[in-house]
Amino acid sequence: MFVLLILLISAAYYIGVPEARAQGGRIAASGTFSGWQLEIPQGSEAGGLDRFLVVFNNSGEILDFTAGSQGPAGIGIEFSEPVFTLEPGGQKRLSVAVIVSEDAVPGIYDLRATVTARASGAASGVGVSTGIAQKARVTVIGDSAVVDISVVSPQGQPVVADVRLFREFLERKNEVGYSGTGSLESRVSPGDYTASAYVGGESIAEESFSISVDEIKEIEFVVRTVFISDVTVTPHYRGSTTELSFVTMTYSLNNLGSPATAAEVILKVSKDNVPLEEASILTLDTLEIGATRGSHNYIPQAGWVAGSYRLAAALLIEGRPYTSSLEAEITAGPQRGGGLSTETPAPPTAIAATAALPTPTLAPTPSPNTKLEPTSIPEPKPESRGNPAAKAAPSGTGDETSSSVGLSSVVPGLSITDISSRVSELGVVQEKVVLVSLDRLATLEISEGTLALGAEGQALTALEIRPAVQPIPLPKDTSLIGVVYEFGPSGATFSPPVSVSLGYAPAELSAGDAAEDLMVLRYDNSQGWLPLETSVDAANAVAGARTSHFSQFALAALQPSSSSDLPMIVGVIGAAAAVVLVIAFAVRFRSRQV
Repeated sequence: MFVLLILLISAAYYIGVPEARAQGGRIAASGTFSGWQLEIPQGSEAGGLDRFLVVFNNSGEILDFTAGSQGPAGIGIEFSEPVFTLEPGGQKRLSVAVIVSEDAVPGIYDLRATVTARASGAASGVGVSTGIAQKARVTVIGDSAVVDISVVSPQGQPVVADVRLFREFLERKNEVGYSGTGSLESRVSPGDYTASAYVGGESIAEESFSISVDEIKEIEFVVRTVFISDVTVTPHYRGSTTELSFVTMTYSLNNLGSPATAAEVILKVSKDNVPLEEASILTLDTLEIGATRGSHNYIPQAGWVAGSYRLAAALLIEGRPYTSSLEAEITAGPQRGGGLSTETPAPPTAIAATAALPTPTLAPTPSPNTKLEPTSIPEPKPESRGNPAAKAAPSGTGDETSSSVGLSSVVPGLSITDISSRVSELGVVQEKVVLVSLDRLATLEISEGTLALGAEGQALTALEIRPAVQPIPLPKDTSLIGVVYEFGPSGATFSPPVSVSLGYAPAELSAGDAAEDLMVLRYDNSQGWLPLETSVDAANAVAGARTSHFSQFALAALQPSSSSDLPMIVGVIGAAAAVVLVIAFAVRFRSRQV
Protein backbone atom coordinates (compact mmCIF):
# COMPACT_ATOMS: atom_id res chain seq x y z
CA MET A 1 0.00 0.00 0.00
CA PHE A 2 2.81 2.39 0.88
CA VAL A 3 4.55 1.72 -2.45
CA LEU A 4 1.25 2.31 -4.31
CA LEU A 5 0.83 5.64 -2.53
CA ILE A 6 4.33 6.73 -3.54
CA LEU A 7 3.62 5.79 -7.17
CA LEU A 8 0.38 7.79 -7.18
CA ILE A 9 2.12 10.86 -5.79
CA SER A 10 4.89 10.56 -8.39
CA ALA A 11 2.36 10.21 -11.21
CA ALA A 12 0.52 13.31 -10.05
CA TYR A 13 3.78 15.25 -10.10
CA TYR A 14 4.69 14.26 -13.65
CA ILE A 15 1.27 14.87 -15.23
CA GLY A 16 1.32 18.48 -14.03
CA VAL A 17 -1.35 18.38 -11.33
CA PRO A 18 -1.25 21.75 -9.50
CA GLU A 19 1.32 21.36 -6.77
CA ALA A 20 0.23 21.84 -3.17
CA ARG A 21 1.96 24.32 -0.91
CA ALA A 22 4.60 21.78 -0.01
CA GLN A 23 7.49 24.16 0.54
CA GLY A 24 6.32 25.36 3.93
CA GLY A 25 8.09 28.15 5.77
CA ARG A 26 7.44 31.84 5.22
CA ILE A 27 6.63 31.51 1.52
CA ALA A 28 5.23 28.75 -0.67
CA ALA A 29 4.21 28.13 -4.27
CA SER A 30 1.90 25.89 -6.26
CA GLY A 31 0.72 25.82 -9.84
CA THR A 32 1.06 23.99 -13.13
CA PHE A 33 4.61 24.94 -14.09
CA SER A 34 6.01 22.05 -12.07
CA GLY A 35 6.18 18.89 -14.17
CA TRP A 36 5.64 20.73 -17.47
CA GLN A 37 7.29 18.81 -20.33
CA LEU A 38 7.76 21.14 -23.26
CA GLU A 39 9.27 20.76 -26.72
CA ILE A 40 10.10 24.13 -28.24
CA PRO A 41 12.18 25.32 -31.23
CA GLN A 42 14.98 27.86 -31.10
CA GLY A 43 13.85 31.50 -31.26
CA SER A 44 10.35 30.95 -29.92
CA GLU A 45 8.27 31.09 -26.77
CA ALA A 46 5.51 29.01 -25.20
CA GLY A 47 2.99 29.55 -22.45
CA GLY A 48 -0.67 30.14 -21.85
CA LEU A 49 -3.51 30.47 -19.42
CA ASP A 50 -3.00 26.95 -18.07
CA ARG A 51 0.67 27.53 -17.16
CA PHE A 52 1.00 29.53 -13.99
CA LEU A 53 2.62 29.85 -10.59
CA VAL A 54 0.71 30.74 -7.41
CA VAL A 55 2.83 32.33 -4.66
CA PHE A 56 1.74 32.43 -1.00
CA ASN A 57 2.89 34.63 1.87
CA ASN A 58 2.62 32.39 4.94
CA SER A 59 4.43 34.84 7.21
CA GLY A 60 3.01 37.42 9.55
CA GLU A 61 4.60 40.40 7.77
CA ILE A 62 4.43 42.19 4.43
CA LEU A 63 6.90 40.69 1.94
CA ASP A 64 8.36 41.91 -1.36
CA PHE A 65 8.66 39.07 -3.90
CA THR A 66 10.88 38.64 -6.95
CA ALA A 67 10.29 35.91 -9.55
CA GLY A 68 13.10 34.62 -11.74
CA SER A 69 14.47 31.53 -13.46
CA GLN A 70 17.40 29.12 -13.37
CA GLY A 71 18.41 27.29 -16.52
CA PRO A 72 20.92 27.08 -19.37
CA ALA A 73 21.96 30.10 -21.42
CA GLY A 74 19.35 31.22 -23.91
CA ILE A 75 16.39 29.74 -22.01
CA GLY A 76 14.38 31.82 -19.56
CA ILE A 77 10.95 32.51 -18.09
CA GLU A 78 8.77 35.57 -18.54
CA PHE A 79 6.37 36.26 -15.65
CA SER A 80 3.19 38.34 -15.87
CA GLU A 81 4.35 40.23 -12.76
CA PRO A 82 7.97 39.50 -11.78
CA VAL A 83 8.05 41.92 -8.81
CA PHE A 84 5.16 42.27 -6.37
CA THR A 85 4.21 42.66 -2.70
CA LEU A 86 1.93 40.46 -0.61
CA GLU A 87 0.20 41.12 2.69
CA PRO A 88 0.36 38.41 5.38
CA GLY A 89 -1.73 35.47 4.19
CA GLY A 90 -1.92 36.89 0.65
CA GLN A 91 -1.36 35.08 -2.63
CA LYS A 92 -0.58 35.99 -6.24
CA ARG A 93 -1.12 34.05 -9.48
CA LEU A 94 1.59 34.58 -12.10
CA SER A 95 1.24 33.56 -15.74
CA VAL A 96 4.48 32.10 -17.11
CA ALA A 97 5.97 31.77 -20.58
CA VAL A 98 9.19 29.98 -21.56
CA ILE A 99 11.44 32.06 -23.85
CA VAL A 100 14.10 30.35 -26.01
CA SER A 101 16.63 32.45 -27.93
CA GLU A 102 17.82 31.82 -31.48
CA ASP A 103 21.25 30.74 -30.25
CA ALA A 104 20.04 28.33 -27.56
CA VAL A 105 21.74 24.97 -27.98
CA PRO A 106 19.34 22.12 -28.83
CA GLY A 107 19.00 19.60 -26.02
CA ILE A 108 16.95 18.53 -23.00
CA TYR A 109 17.12 20.80 -19.96
CA ASP A 110 15.68 21.37 -16.51
CA LEU A 111 14.25 24.88 -16.14
CA ARG A 112 13.33 26.23 -12.71
CA ALA A 113 10.93 29.04 -11.84
CA THR A 114 12.21 30.67 -8.66
CA VAL A 115 10.67 33.04 -6.13
CA THR A 116 12.48 34.90 -3.35
CA ALA A 117 11.13 37.28 -0.75
CA ARG A 118 12.33 39.86 1.73
CA ALA A 119 10.67 42.02 4.32
CA SER A 120 8.93 44.90 2.56
CA GLY A 121 11.28 47.86 2.24
CA ALA A 122 14.38 45.93 3.30
CA ALA A 123 17.63 46.57 1.45
CA SER A 124 18.84 44.04 -1.09
CA GLY A 125 20.18 40.92 0.61
CA VAL A 126 18.61 41.76 3.96
CA GLY A 127 15.98 39.45 5.42
CA VAL A 128 15.78 37.17 2.38
CA SER A 129 13.56 34.12 2.91
CA THR A 130 14.47 30.66 1.73
CA GLY A 131 13.94 30.55 -2.02
CA ILE A 132 11.36 28.26 -3.57
CA ALA A 133 11.30 26.77 -7.05
CA GLN A 134 9.28 24.67 -9.47
CA LYS A 135 10.91 22.63 -12.23
CA ALA A 136 9.89 21.97 -15.84
CA ARG A 137 11.57 19.80 -18.50
CA VAL A 138 12.33 21.72 -21.72
CA THR A 139 13.44 20.13 -24.99
CA VAL A 140 14.97 22.63 -27.42
CA ILE A 141 15.03 21.60 -31.09
CA GLY A 142 16.41 23.20 -34.22
CA ASP A 143 13.50 22.41 -36.55
CA SER A 144 10.48 24.70 -36.52
CA ALA A 145 7.29 25.78 -38.26
CA VAL A 146 4.98 28.81 -38.01
CA VAL A 147 1.31 28.92 -37.02
CA ASP A 148 -0.64 32.12 -37.80
CA ILE A 149 -4.15 32.30 -36.30
CA SER A 150 -6.70 35.11 -36.66
CA VAL A 151 -10.33 35.59 -35.61
CA VAL A 152 -12.57 37.67 -37.88
CA SER A 153 -16.23 38.45 -38.50
CA PRO A 154 -18.01 37.34 -41.70
CA GLN A 155 -17.25 40.84 -43.03
CA GLY A 156 -13.54 40.37 -42.35
CA GLN A 157 -13.36 42.66 -39.30
CA PRO A 158 -10.80 41.62 -36.67
CA VAL A 159 -12.48 40.18 -33.56
CA VAL A 160 -10.87 40.44 -30.13
CA ALA A 161 -10.87 36.93 -28.67
CA ASP A 162 -8.73 34.60 -26.59
CA VAL A 163 -6.68 32.42 -28.94
CA ARG A 164 -5.06 29.32 -27.46
CA LEU A 165 -2.71 26.86 -29.14
CA PHE A 166 -2.23 23.34 -27.72
CA ARG A 167 0.29 20.67 -28.72
CA GLU A 168 -0.13 16.94 -28.40
CA PHE A 169 3.18 15.88 -26.82
CA LEU A 170 3.93 12.64 -24.97
CA GLU A 171 0.20 11.79 -24.94
CA ARG A 172 -0.58 15.05 -23.18
CA LYS A 173 -2.03 18.33 -24.39
CA ASN A 174 0.26 21.25 -23.55
CA GLU A 175 -0.67 24.88 -24.15
CA VAL A 176 2.18 26.43 -26.13
CA GLY A 177 0.67 29.72 -27.25
CA TYR A 178 -1.86 32.31 -26.09
CA SER A 179 -3.10 35.73 -27.21
CA GLY A 180 -5.93 37.88 -25.91
CA THR A 181 -6.08 40.05 -29.03
CA GLY A 182 -7.76 37.72 -31.53
CA SER A 183 -4.55 36.96 -33.44
CA LEU A 184 -1.58 34.74 -32.65
CA GLU A 185 1.59 34.04 -34.61
CA SER A 186 3.77 31.41 -33.01
CA ARG A 187 6.92 29.57 -33.98
CA VAL A 188 6.46 25.93 -33.01
CA SER A 189 8.09 22.56 -33.36
CA PRO A 190 6.66 20.13 -35.94
CA GLY A 191 3.82 18.00 -34.61
CA ASP A 192 0.10 17.80 -33.89
CA TYR A 193 -1.79 20.84 -32.60
CA THR A 194 -5.23 22.16 -31.72
CA ALA A 195 -6.12 25.86 -32.06
CA SER A 196 -9.13 27.29 -30.19
CA ALA A 197 -10.82 30.70 -29.98
CA TYR A 198 -12.84 31.85 -26.96
CA VAL A 199 -15.19 34.76 -26.30
CA GLY A 200 -16.83 35.21 -22.92
CA GLY A 201 -15.18 32.04 -21.66
CA GLU A 202 -16.84 29.86 -24.31
CA SER A 203 -15.10 28.10 -27.17
CA ILE A 204 -16.46 29.54 -30.43
CA ALA A 205 -14.09 27.87 -32.89
CA GLU A 206 -11.56 25.03 -32.90
CA GLU A 207 -9.34 23.25 -35.42
CA SER A 208 -6.87 20.37 -35.07
CA PHE A 209 -3.98 20.02 -37.50
CA SER A 210 -0.48 18.69 -38.08
CA ILE A 211 2.45 20.82 -39.14
CA SER A 212 5.81 19.83 -40.62
CA VAL A 213 9.26 21.39 -40.69
CA ASP A 214 9.39 24.89 -42.26
CA GLU A 215 5.62 24.87 -42.94
CA ILE A 216 3.54 28.01 -42.41
CA LYS A 217 0.03 27.14 -41.25
CA GLU A 218 -2.57 29.92 -41.53
CA ILE A 219 -5.89 29.52 -39.70
CA GLU A 220 -8.74 32.03 -39.95
CA PHE A 221 -11.69 31.54 -37.61
CA VAL A 222 -14.82 33.26 -38.97
CA VAL A 223 -17.20 33.82 -36.06
CA ARG A 224 -20.57 35.44 -35.36
CA THR A 225 -20.41 36.98 -31.90
CA VAL A 226 -20.33 40.29 -30.02
CA PHE A 227 -17.08 42.23 -30.37
CA ILE A 228 -15.72 45.74 -29.91
CA SER A 229 -13.64 47.22 -32.71
CA ASP A 230 -12.27 50.45 -34.21
CA VAL A 231 -11.13 51.94 -30.90
CA THR A 232 -9.41 55.31 -31.35
CA VAL A 233 -8.42 58.11 -28.99
CA THR A 234 -8.40 61.73 -30.19
CA PRO A 235 -6.53 64.27 -28.01
CA HIS A 236 -7.88 67.80 -27.50
CA TYR A 237 -5.40 70.46 -26.36
CA ARG A 238 -5.70 73.79 -24.59
CA GLY A 239 -4.99 76.67 -26.93
CA SER A 240 -1.74 76.26 -28.83
CA THR A 241 0.02 74.29 -26.09
CA THR A 242 0.64 70.58 -25.68
CA GLU A 243 -1.38 70.56 -22.46
CA LEU A 244 -4.19 68.04 -22.76
CA SER A 245 -7.73 69.25 -22.14
CA PHE A 246 -9.52 65.94 -22.67
CA VAL A 247 -9.54 62.96 -25.04
CA THR A 248 -12.41 61.47 -27.00
CA MET A 249 -12.47 57.70 -27.25
CA THR A 250 -14.59 56.31 -30.08
CA TYR A 251 -15.37 52.66 -30.68
CA SER A 252 -17.78 50.33 -32.44
CA LEU A 253 -19.94 47.69 -30.74
CA ASN A 254 -20.80 44.92 -33.17
CA ASN A 255 -23.28 42.11 -32.57
CA LEU A 256 -23.91 39.33 -35.04
CA GLY A 257 -26.02 37.13 -32.77
CA SER A 258 -29.29 37.38 -30.86
CA PRO A 259 -30.55 39.43 -27.88
CA ALA A 260 -29.05 39.25 -24.40
CA THR A 261 -30.07 41.02 -21.21
CA ALA A 262 -28.28 43.35 -18.79
CA ALA A 263 -25.35 44.63 -20.86
CA GLU A 264 -22.88 47.23 -19.64
CA VAL A 265 -19.89 48.92 -21.26
CA ILE A 266 -17.00 49.84 -18.96
CA LEU A 267 -14.22 52.29 -19.77
CA LYS A 268 -10.94 50.92 -18.37
CA VAL A 269 -7.93 53.20 -18.04
CA SER A 270 -4.35 52.40 -17.07
CA LYS A 271 -1.38 54.74 -16.64
CA ASP A 272 2.16 53.58 -17.25
CA ASN A 273 0.85 49.97 -17.36
CA VAL A 274 -0.80 50.26 -13.92
CA PRO A 275 -4.63 50.16 -13.64
CA LEU A 276 -5.84 53.69 -12.90
CA GLU A 277 -9.63 53.86 -12.93
CA GLU A 278 -12.74 52.62 -14.65
CA ALA A 279 -16.24 53.96 -15.24
CA SER A 280 -19.55 52.69 -16.57
CA ILE A 281 -20.36 54.49 -19.83
CA LEU A 282 -23.40 52.52 -21.00
CA THR A 283 -26.04 50.18 -19.58
CA LEU A 284 -28.67 48.40 -21.68
CA ASP A 285 -31.59 46.34 -20.44
CA THR A 286 -31.43 44.41 -23.71
CA LEU A 287 -28.52 44.11 -26.10
CA GLU A 288 -29.94 44.18 -29.63
CA ILE A 289 -28.61 43.13 -33.03
CA GLY A 290 -26.62 45.66 -35.03
CA ALA A 291 -23.54 47.85 -35.09
CA THR A 292 -22.97 50.92 -32.94
CA ARG A 293 -20.36 53.65 -33.00
CA GLY A 294 -20.01 55.22 -29.59
CA SER A 295 -17.87 57.94 -28.06
CA HIS A 296 -16.87 59.10 -24.60
CA ASN A 297 -15.00 62.20 -23.46
CA TYR A 298 -12.47 61.42 -20.75
CA ILE A 299 -10.42 63.33 -18.17
CA PRO A 300 -8.56 61.47 -15.39
CA GLN A 301 -10.14 61.88 -11.97
CA ALA A 302 -6.89 63.38 -10.64
CA GLY A 303 -6.19 65.40 -13.79
CA TRP A 304 -3.58 64.72 -16.45
CA VAL A 305 -0.10 63.77 -15.26
CA ALA A 306 2.83 63.21 -17.61
CA GLY A 307 2.92 59.59 -18.71
CA SER A 308 1.31 56.99 -20.94
CA TYR A 309 -2.44 56.36 -20.69
CA ARG A 310 -4.22 53.37 -22.22
CA LEU A 311 -7.98 53.27 -22.74
CA ALA A 312 -10.10 50.23 -23.54
CA ALA A 313 -13.80 49.35 -23.57
CA ALA A 314 -15.00 46.19 -21.84
CA LEU A 315 -18.43 44.58 -22.22
CA LEU A 316 -20.20 42.88 -19.33
CA ILE A 317 -23.28 40.70 -19.78
CA GLU A 318 -25.32 40.07 -16.65
CA GLY A 319 -22.42 41.45 -14.64
CA ARG A 320 -19.82 39.03 -16.01
CA PRO A 321 -16.93 39.80 -18.40
CA TYR A 322 -17.81 38.96 -21.99
CA THR A 323 -15.33 40.72 -24.25
CA SER A 324 -13.12 43.77 -24.41
CA SER A 325 -11.46 45.94 -27.02
CA LEU A 326 -7.83 46.45 -27.80
CA GLU A 327 -6.23 49.38 -26.01
CA ALA A 328 -5.62 52.82 -27.50
CA GLU A 329 -2.68 54.78 -26.07
CA ILE A 330 -2.25 58.51 -25.49
CA THR A 331 0.89 60.14 -24.06
CA ALA A 332 0.48 63.17 -21.81
CA GLY A 333 3.38 65.58 -21.76
CA PRO A 334 4.16 68.22 -19.10
CA GLN A 335 0.92 69.73 -17.78
CA ARG A 336 0.02 73.00 -16.09
CA GLY A 337 1.71 73.18 -12.69
CA GLY A 338 4.31 70.68 -13.80
CA GLY A 339 6.15 72.88 -16.26
CA LEU A 340 3.87 74.00 -19.09
CA SER A 341 5.23 73.23 -22.51
CA THR A 342 5.31 76.06 -25.04
CA GLU A 343 5.83 73.76 -28.00
CA THR A 344 3.20 74.12 -30.72
CA PRO A 345 1.35 70.79 -30.98
CA ALA A 346 0.68 68.95 -34.18
CA PRO A 347 -2.97 68.94 -35.32
CA PRO A 348 -4.96 66.42 -33.22
CA THR A 349 -5.35 63.06 -34.93
CA ALA A 350 -7.12 59.90 -33.90
CA ILE A 351 -4.86 57.25 -32.39
CA ALA A 352 -5.90 53.68 -33.18
CA ALA A 353 -5.98 50.87 -30.67
CA THR A 354 -3.03 48.49 -30.56
CA ALA A 355 -2.67 44.85 -29.67
CA ALA A 356 -1.05 45.63 -26.30
CA LEU A 357 -3.96 44.14 -24.41
CA PRO A 358 -3.74 42.93 -20.81
CA THR A 359 -4.49 39.23 -20.40
CA PRO A 360 -8.26 39.00 -19.92
CA THR A 361 -9.85 36.66 -17.43
CA LEU A 362 -11.85 33.88 -19.01
CA ALA A 363 -15.21 33.67 -17.29
CA PRO A 364 -18.33 31.61 -17.99
CA THR A 365 -20.89 33.86 -19.64
CA PRO A 366 -24.15 33.58 -21.54
CA SER A 367 -24.05 32.19 -25.06
CA PRO A 368 -22.20 34.43 -27.52
CA ASN A 369 -25.40 34.62 -29.55
CA THR A 370 -26.13 38.17 -28.48
CA LYS A 371 -27.12 41.22 -30.45
CA LEU A 372 -26.82 44.95 -30.17
CA GLU A 373 -29.30 47.72 -30.97
CA PRO A 374 -27.59 50.19 -33.30
CA THR A 375 -27.43 53.03 -30.85
CA SER A 376 -24.97 55.75 -30.10
CA ILE A 377 -23.22 55.25 -26.81
CA PRO A 378 -24.56 57.90 -24.43
CA GLU A 379 -22.23 59.58 -21.99
CA PRO A 380 -24.03 59.44 -18.64
CA LYS A 381 -22.68 60.98 -15.49
CA PRO A 382 -19.76 58.74 -14.58
CA GLU A 383 -20.52 56.04 -12.04
CA SER A 384 -17.69 54.85 -9.86
CA ARG A 385 -16.43 51.28 -10.29
CA GLY A 386 -13.44 50.49 -8.13
CA ASN A 387 -11.17 53.51 -8.38
CA PRO A 388 -12.72 56.99 -8.73
CA ALA A 389 -14.58 57.28 -12.02
CA ALA A 390 -13.60 59.46 -14.91
CA LYS A 391 -14.81 63.03 -14.94
CA ALA A 392 -17.05 64.31 -17.67
CA ALA A 393 -15.59 66.56 -20.34
CA PRO A 394 -15.11 70.16 -19.22
CA SER A 395 -17.45 73.01 -19.92
CA GLY A 396 -16.45 75.26 -22.76
CA THR A 397 -14.02 77.93 -21.66
CA GLY A 398 -12.95 79.17 -25.04
CA ASP A 399 -9.40 77.88 -24.83
CA GLU A 400 -9.87 74.33 -26.04
CA THR A 401 -9.25 73.28 -29.62
CA SER A 402 -11.10 70.17 -30.69
CA SER A 403 -10.93 67.86 -33.66
CA SER A 404 -14.08 66.00 -32.69
CA VAL A 405 -16.65 66.28 -35.47
CA GLY A 406 -15.93 69.96 -35.99
CA LEU A 407 -16.76 71.19 -32.48
CA SER A 408 -14.80 74.20 -31.26
CA SER A 409 -15.53 73.64 -27.58
CA VAL A 410 -17.15 71.21 -25.21
CA VAL A 411 -20.70 71.96 -24.07
CA PRO A 412 -22.03 70.76 -20.69
CA GLY A 413 -24.56 67.96 -21.08
CA LEU A 414 -23.67 67.40 -24.73
CA SER A 415 -24.27 63.93 -26.18
CA ILE A 416 -22.62 63.63 -29.57
CA THR A 417 -21.75 60.95 -32.10
CA ASP A 418 -19.81 60.91 -35.35
CA ILE A 419 -21.85 59.33 -38.17
CA SER A 420 -19.55 60.18 -41.08
CA SER A 421 -18.70 56.50 -41.61
CA ARG A 422 -22.40 55.60 -41.80
CA VAL A 423 -23.56 58.28 -44.25
CA SER A 424 -22.82 58.25 -47.99
CA GLU A 425 -21.33 61.23 -49.82
CA LEU A 426 -24.87 62.10 -50.93
CA GLY A 427 -26.15 62.09 -47.35
CA VAL A 428 -27.95 58.72 -47.33
CA VAL A 429 -27.80 56.96 -43.95
CA GLN A 430 -26.48 53.44 -44.55
CA GLU A 431 -27.36 51.89 -41.20
CA LYS A 432 -29.74 52.69 -38.38
CA VAL A 433 -28.51 55.34 -35.93
CA VAL A 434 -29.76 56.09 -32.41
CA LEU A 435 -28.46 58.89 -30.16
CA VAL A 436 -29.44 59.19 -26.49
CA SER A 437 -29.06 62.30 -24.31
CA LEU A 438 -26.83 62.17 -21.24
CA ASP A 439 -29.86 62.11 -18.91
CA ARG A 440 -31.27 59.29 -21.09
CA LEU A 441 -34.62 61.05 -21.50
CA ALA A 442 -34.25 62.32 -25.07
CA THR A 443 -33.69 59.92 -27.97
CA LEU A 444 -33.16 60.38 -31.69
CA GLU A 445 -33.60 57.50 -34.13
CA ILE A 446 -32.72 57.65 -37.83
CA SER A 447 -33.65 54.73 -40.07
CA GLU A 448 -31.45 53.26 -42.78
CA GLY A 449 -32.06 54.97 -46.14
CA THR A 450 -32.90 58.38 -44.65
CA LEU A 451 -31.51 61.42 -46.48
CA ALA A 452 -29.69 63.46 -43.80
CA LEU A 453 -28.37 66.86 -44.85
CA GLY A 454 -26.78 69.80 -43.06
CA ALA A 455 -27.90 73.41 -43.25
CA GLU A 456 -25.84 73.96 -46.43
CA GLY A 457 -27.14 70.81 -48.13
CA GLN A 458 -24.04 68.76 -47.35
CA ALA A 459 -24.07 65.18 -46.03
CA LEU A 460 -24.56 65.15 -42.28
CA THR A 461 -21.50 63.91 -40.36
CA ALA A 462 -22.49 64.29 -36.70
CA LEU A 463 -25.50 64.33 -34.38
CA GLU A 464 -25.94 65.93 -30.97
CA ILE A 465 -28.50 66.33 -28.18
CA ARG A 466 -28.18 68.70 -25.22
CA PRO A 467 -30.38 70.72 -22.87
CA ALA A 468 -31.08 74.05 -24.58
CA VAL A 469 -28.67 76.74 -23.40
CA GLN A 470 -31.30 79.43 -24.03
CA PRO A 471 -34.65 77.61 -23.99
CA ILE A 472 -37.45 79.46 -25.77
CA PRO A 473 -40.54 79.97 -23.53
CA LEU A 474 -43.50 77.73 -24.35
CA PRO A 475 -47.01 79.00 -25.24
CA LYS A 476 -49.18 80.12 -22.30
CA ASP A 477 -51.65 77.28 -22.75
CA THR A 478 -48.96 74.61 -22.19
CA SER A 479 -46.99 73.37 -19.20
CA LEU A 480 -43.39 72.24 -19.74
CA ILE A 481 -42.59 68.67 -18.65
CA GLY A 482 -38.87 68.24 -17.95
CA VAL A 483 -36.48 70.45 -19.91
CA VAL A 484 -36.21 71.87 -23.42
CA TYR A 485 -33.73 69.94 -25.61
CA GLU A 486 -31.77 71.18 -28.57
CA PHE A 487 -31.13 68.65 -31.34
CA GLY A 488 -28.29 69.45 -33.67
CA PRO A 489 -26.63 70.43 -35.76
CA SER A 490 -28.94 73.38 -36.25
CA GLY A 491 -30.59 73.46 -39.65
CA ALA A 492 -30.24 69.73 -40.34
CA THR A 493 -33.05 68.23 -42.44
CA PHE A 494 -34.25 64.67 -42.96
CA SER A 495 -36.34 62.82 -45.53
CA PRO A 496 -38.33 60.88 -44.51
CA PRO A 497 -38.79 62.40 -41.03
CA VAL A 498 -36.85 60.93 -38.11
CA SER A 499 -38.15 59.78 -34.74
CA VAL A 500 -37.78 61.90 -31.61
CA SER A 501 -38.87 60.64 -28.19
CA LEU A 502 -38.90 62.45 -24.85
CA GLY A 503 -39.23 60.63 -21.55
CA TYR A 504 -40.76 61.98 -18.37
CA ALA A 505 -41.31 61.09 -14.73
CA PRO A 506 -45.01 60.55 -13.91
CA ALA A 507 -44.46 62.66 -10.79
CA GLU A 508 -43.80 65.66 -13.06
CA LEU A 509 -47.42 65.62 -14.22
CA SER A 510 -49.80 67.83 -12.26
CA ALA A 511 -53.09 66.53 -10.89
CA GLY A 512 -54.98 67.79 -13.92
CA ASP A 513 -52.55 66.39 -16.49
CA ALA A 514 -53.21 63.11 -18.27
CA ALA A 515 -50.89 61.16 -20.55
CA GLU A 516 -53.16 61.79 -23.53
CA ASP A 517 -52.75 65.54 -22.98
CA LEU A 518 -48.99 65.38 -23.59
CA MET A 519 -47.51 66.54 -26.88
CA VAL A 520 -44.07 67.01 -28.38
CA LEU A 521 -43.43 70.58 -29.57
CA ARG A 522 -40.82 71.77 -32.10
CA TYR A 523 -39.78 75.40 -32.38
CA ASP A 524 -39.94 77.03 -35.82
CA ASN A 525 -38.17 80.36 -36.35
CA SER A 526 -41.08 81.83 -38.32
CA GLN A 527 -44.08 80.16 -36.68
CA GLY A 528 -42.95 79.65 -33.10
CA TRP A 529 -43.73 76.45 -31.19
CA LEU A 530 -45.53 73.88 -33.34
CA PRO A 531 -47.25 70.76 -31.97
CA LEU A 532 -46.16 67.49 -33.60
CA GLU A 533 -48.36 64.43 -34.00
CA THR A 534 -47.54 62.65 -30.76
CA SER A 535 -47.94 59.08 -29.52
CA VAL A 536 -47.66 58.52 -25.76
CA ASP A 537 -46.56 55.27 -24.13
CA ALA A 538 -47.86 55.86 -20.62
CA ALA A 539 -46.60 52.50 -19.37
CA ASN A 540 -43.01 53.46 -20.15
CA ALA A 541 -43.48 57.23 -19.60
CA VAL A 542 -42.29 58.31 -23.03
CA ALA A 543 -43.80 60.41 -25.82
CA GLY A 544 -42.71 60.12 -29.44
CA ALA A 545 -43.07 62.16 -32.62
CA ARG A 546 -41.48 62.55 -36.05
CA THR A 547 -39.70 65.58 -37.45
CA SER A 548 -37.94 66.60 -40.64
CA HIS A 549 -36.01 69.51 -39.07
CA PHE A 550 -33.70 69.99 -36.09
CA SER A 551 -34.40 72.74 -33.58
CA GLN A 552 -35.50 72.96 -29.95
CA PHE A 553 -37.91 70.26 -28.76
CA ALA A 554 -40.04 70.11 -25.63
CA LEU A 555 -42.59 67.85 -23.99
CA ALA A 556 -45.62 69.80 -22.78
CA ALA A 557 -49.05 69.24 -21.29
CA LEU A 558 -52.06 71.15 -22.62
CA GLN A 559 -53.59 73.47 -20.04
CA PRO A 560 -57.26 74.67 -19.91
CA SER A 561 -57.86 78.37 -20.54
CA SER A 562 -57.15 80.35 -17.38
CA SER A 563 -59.56 82.82 -15.73
CA SER A 564 -57.35 85.65 -16.91
CA ASP A 565 -58.72 85.03 -20.41
CA LEU A 566 -62.32 85.67 -19.27
CA PRO A 567 -62.33 89.46 -19.83
CA MET A 568 -61.13 88.98 -23.39
CA ILE A 569 -63.74 86.29 -24.04
CA VAL A 570 -66.50 88.49 -22.57
CA GLY A 571 -65.30 91.43 -24.66
CA VAL A 572 -65.39 89.38 -27.83
CA ILE A 573 -68.89 88.11 -27.07
CA GLY A 574 -70.06 91.64 -26.21
CA ALA A 575 -68.66 93.06 -29.42
CA ALA A 576 -70.33 90.35 -31.45
CA ALA A 577 -73.64 90.99 -29.73
CA ALA A 578 -73.33 94.72 -30.42
CA VAL A 579 -72.74 94.08 -34.11
CA VAL A 580 -75.81 91.85 -34.26
CA LEU A 581 -77.94 94.51 -32.55
CA VAL A 582 -76.74 97.23 -34.95
CA ILE A 583 -77.56 95.07 -37.96
CA ALA A 584 -80.99 94.20 -36.56
CA PHE A 585 -81.74 97.87 -35.82
CA ALA A 586 -80.69 98.88 -39.35
CA VAL A 587 -82.89 96.24 -40.97
CA ARG A 588 -85.89 97.21 -38.85
CA PHE A 589 -85.37 100.94 -39.53
CA ARG A 590 -85.27 100.35 -43.29
CA SER A 591 -88.43 98.21 -43.17
CA ARG A 592 -90.28 101.04 -41.44
CA GLN A 593 -89.23 103.49 -44.14
CA VAL A 594 -90.59 101.18 -46.75
